[in-house]
Amino acid sequence: SMGQENAVKSDEDLYRELKWLLPTTSLDIYVTAGTWQRDLLLVDLELIKAHRREAGAPEVAPVDLKKVLPELQGRHIKSHPPEAPAPLAPPAPPAPPPAPHVLNAKEAPPRTQYVSTSTASFRNLPPRYPPNPPSKGVV
Repeated sequence: SMGQENAVKSDEDLYRELKWLLPTTSLDIYVTAGTWQRDLLLVDLELIKAHRREAGAPEVAPVDLKKVLPELQGRHIKSHPPEAPAPLAPPAPPAPPPAPHVLNAKEAPPRTQYVSTSTASFRNLPPRYPPNPPSKGVV
């Protein structure tokens, strides 16, 4: 596929191919702080190719990787450092959450403990402690 083919190309070659297909593109878009923005190059290159296919554009001559591009003259643009190698052993998957405890009929509390507030009696509530304090100013 095109993605695999691009994986082996240098960042500069990707830029050269994009410039070949889209001469108006600018190097400044694809270089930040002296480093190639490879992901952006890959996305834009795929977009341009897809647009050309959709539009039925004629095939272009193969990209000339030796063509002198003034904006690349004397520039030393760093490639992004490769991704860190994958760890040798994959990390252990997280433990599954404990299964919720399901009450069986013997464990279920008797239904009489659940009293709706609309029918509950408040007569049996204990008295407030301390009792209502006297209002201020009353001796």
